[in-house]
Amino acid sequence: MPAAFKRKSELTKAEAKEAILQYFVDHTSKWYGCLRSRLPERYVEDCFGKVQLDLTEQLEKIDARTIKVPAAYIWTMCCNVATDQLRKAGSEAKALVRLAALPQPSVVEHDYLADETRAPLLGFLTEVLTERQAAAYLLRHDDGFSGQEVAAALEIKYALARKELSIAQKAIDAALDDPEVNQRLRRLRGD
Repeated sequence: MPAAFKRKSELTKAEAKEAILQYFVDHTSKWYGCLRSRLPERYVEDCFGKVQLDLTEQLEKIDARTIKVPAAYIWTMCCNVATDQLRKAGSEAKALVRLAALPQPSVVEHDYLADETRAPLLGFLTEVLTERQAAAYLLRHDDGFSGQEVAAALEIKYALARKELSIAQKAIDAALDDPEVNQRLRRLRGD
């Protein structure tokens, strides 16, 4: 007997899941409408895909037979995804405003590869670090940038900037254990 003709209580878990997913597909325009009423058009398609993925994921975790009103369940999921997207867009906008308010350090202004005064030091640092780690280290320790300013200058996330600085510091500490390397670095820095 097809799942459409069975009572909900007679459906297996897989049939109930399939029935809800089919309902989702059959009423696509309703879900697009829900998203369009809450989001700018540029976000609708991505959010629809996220609803689709979230719905499939949720139906894997729960027994679909427990969902009493599939339309309300999917509508709520659409609303939640739209709300999350708006929060994400809002926080990104606030971050951009904050960055615009900061003095704008940029990689172009601090192009360490082209800076002749720092070229020997950068050459030394790139022997033990990646170029990004070396640039982050110089921004932090020579220019006195904060971690957030380093992230903005290198156009990376703050967490990644902290990680790069941590890796750079550990690599430099390990290299400085060698007296010859330590003396060479002091000569380069002019100490």
